[in-house]
Amino acid sequence: MSEWKVYSIEQLGRVITGYTPATNNMDGWGGQVPFYSPSDFGDKIYCSSTERTVAPKSVVFNRTVFPNTIMVTCIGSTIGKMAIVKHTGITNQQINALICDEEFNSVFTFYNLKYNIHKLYALHGATAIPIVNKSQFSRISLPFPPLPIQRKIARILSTIDGQIEKTEAIIAKYQAVKQGMLQDLFTRGIDVSTGQLRPRYEDAPDLYQESPLGMIPREWEVVKLGELATISSGVTLGKKYEGPDTVTLPYLRVANVQDGYLDLSEITYITIPKGQVEKCLLRVGDVLMNEGGDFDKLGRGTIWRGEITD
Repeated sequence: MSEWKVYSIEQLGRVITGYTPATNNMDGWGGQVPFYSPSDFGDKIYCSSTERTVAPKSVVFNRTVFPNTIMVTCIGSTIGKMAIVKHTGITNQQINALICDEEFNSVFTFYNLKYNIHKLYALHGATAIPIVNKSQFSRISLPFPPLPIQRKIARILSTIDGQIEKTEAIIAKYQAVKQGMLQDLFTRGIDVSTGQLRPRYEDAPDLYQESPLGMIPREWEVVKLGELATISSGVTLGKKYEGPDTVTLPYLRVANVQDGYLDLSEITYITIPKGQVEKCLLRVGDVLMNEGGDFDKLGRGTIWRGEITD
């Protein structure tokens, strides 16, 4: 490791802080030049498309970012979000961008900074809106090996990311297939004599009947969920209990219940009266479903398989 050296970001190349063209002059918008903002950054290394574009006359040369420029969000709730520029353009003021000199590989630098992103988080302080200014960003230090080693490390990591992207594409394809299958199974059902999906209503209307939910197979019936199962809410936080008639147990939160699986990497505990345990205790086979929270959490659910005792 003796050939490795430590450099500050300002020693790696040129640092640019973005800007937003005047919105009261819409002639400067809607051109062919990409306008990069954190919302355009996805899970991929490169950002190849942007929601908004600007006209060439809105481009200030010393604020222009070129292919292989590293973009880092340094303001707001998306602080630390990163991507590499695919096409020449400009960025908004939330982004500090680094144009690397020739002796520093941009892909290696991207992964290097991403691995050390805690250094960025440590700079924004406890302000209402997190912010790391250009000067602070420029002073972040990173270790670098010689350029040939940078290239080899970058090639290894980008190859792994490429395989991850391909795997995610396959997963997305099968999820779409599954969604279509669910649609067919829960609207058409299976013909028990053949084991195949029933014909569609349009092809065999005599196999279906009208219901409050639309056309359903003739032998199916519509029932309320409460008639099939016992539905109960969990313990409400806020009230503190203590004393000999209480018990402390693992407490499942909304964050633990994901879409089709449980995230049990962090479990909290709650103290409740012993008399409440029986009605709240999870049993193998219970269906869990989030009833509140942000939109992406509402309705998220899975099945409890006894992963944790009591």
